[in-house]
Amino acid sequence: MSSAGEEAKRLSALTTMCGVSSWLIQVTLVPAGNADGPQRSETRDGYNIIHWSRQGMNYWVISNLNAEELMILAGLLREGT
Repeated sequence: MSSAGEEAKRLSALTTMCGVSSWLIQVTLVPAGNADGPQRSETRDGYNIIHWSRQGMNYWVISNLNAEELMILAGLLREGT
């Protein structure tokens, strides 16, 4: 498990946010059960949300970035977990 995942388990949650131009991207890790879960996506109030579970962690990626590009980012994050 990555050090970010270990830190999130210790702290109960780990969130990072960055802004690029007019886009905001938030990535949150929260401890979960042991089961891995499929990637799901939805849109709420103009924000795209992607969620999955892996290696005992829930991952949330939330942004006003368009859905296609956010899926690419989420895919890169999933590959690194």
